[in-house]
Amino acid sequence: MISPLLRALIVIVLCISSLLLFIYLRSVHASKVKRASAMLILLSIYFPFTDLSFTPFDIRITPFDFTLWSFLLVNLDFIKEFKNYKLLNLILIMMVFTSLLSEFPMDSLFAIPKNFRVFVLFVVAMVYFKNQSLHGQLRSIMKIIKWPAICAIIFGLIQIFIDSSFSLFYSQWNKEARISSCFMDPQIAACCISILAVFYLNLFLCFQKFEYLTFFLLLTFVGLFTGSKVFLIGMVCAILLSLLNNKNRRNVLLFTILSVFLFVLTFNGFKDTLIFQRLIDFESSYEGRQELYWLGAIDIFTNNWFSGIGVGVFQQYIEKYNYPMTHYINNEMVYAFQPESGYLLWLDEYGIFSILYILAIIFLMKQKNAYFEYRSVLLPFLIAFVSLYNLTSGQVVYLVALFSSAILGSRRIISR
Repeated sequence: MISPLLRALIVIVLCISSLLLFIYLRSVHASKVKRASAMLILLSIYFPFTDLSFTPFDIRITPFDFTLWSFLLVNLDFIKEFKNYKLLNLILIMMVFTSLLSEFPMDSLFAIPKNFRVFVLFVVAMVYFKNQSLHGQLRSIMKIIKWPAICAIIFGLIQIFIDSSFSLFYSQWNKEARISSCFMDPQIAACCISILAVFYLNLFLCFQKFEYLTFFLLLTFVGLFTGSKVFLIGMVCAILLSLLNNKNRRNVLLFTILSVFLFVLTFNGFKDTLIFQRLIDFESSYEGRQELYWLGAIDIFTNNWFSGIGVGVFQQYIEKYNYPMTHYINNEMVYAFQPESGYLLWLDEYGIFSILYILAIIFLMKQKNAYFEYRSVLLPFLIAFVSLYNLTSGQVVYLVALFSSAILGSRRIISR
């Protein structure tokens, strides 16, 4: 873990650098596509440091948030792009409406920007992909994603084989033998690593390059040591979707045989370890979430079914009504900020209006692309969302926005 002073210095340098770059690009009248490209590449470079925070005057600043909002402030012409996405406008209206009806209206209104980040970045990525071909779009994503994948692998392997405490963030997981790689915690790591791994699996199935298979295997290996059960479930479901939609049966057969062989080797090598025992213990994890969080979240929804409790005020609500959803941080009891499920949090915060999120997901997952299977890349996130609201992480937001825009961008390219 790095010192607070060094963390603050890194955050300040990254924030100032991004702001200066955006001002420069605006001053030289760079095109929208170039400015969007700079934004996505910059967040890719910042990826390991994205969620580092600096808190002057009780204001939490991260490189991701500062870069995103300073980009929008300098490039106000991007706001016009939102008129092309009616569903996003409806979601923003929903956020404002439910916030105004909340018991904590001001807190809820101030939480809207954080909850709308994924949509802002989605629109920026759509501008970047606007006039590209299917192959050009894929090549762009490959370049952007490579550095985050390398960081996840390097940090992960160091934590597994050399020093489990090697991290940019404070970690309480060492005693459980879980790793977090370059992410805030093992659950965020599991979600992001599974997204990256499935992307490289699809690249291998398309182009049969050993480099892509190597990335997939290393990411999967690192991901297993996060000790996350949803990593296993998400990977299995995503791999099945990728294989079912791949027309090259020879590649599918080759990959299946290789996967079975490697699974047997891994099982024999790690079956007695603490991390492996945790991976296969599904019952205790489910019962804990159900008793402590999910039943309480369902009760909150039944009491606020129409407009919900408001955006980003789950913690205030359960503290006010004394719901027993607590955990300990540094021996201090704190109320949970989410009910260990992203979908239940949506129901609690937006009530029946959360159907807009479900419609957005259905719309995305219906977009089949014969050239490249982007939907399976997003599937691990959708499965991980069952047991964790992980859009608090800028790293998750970055990957989800990027691949969501790739799905919709591909559809527009094909229709064009």
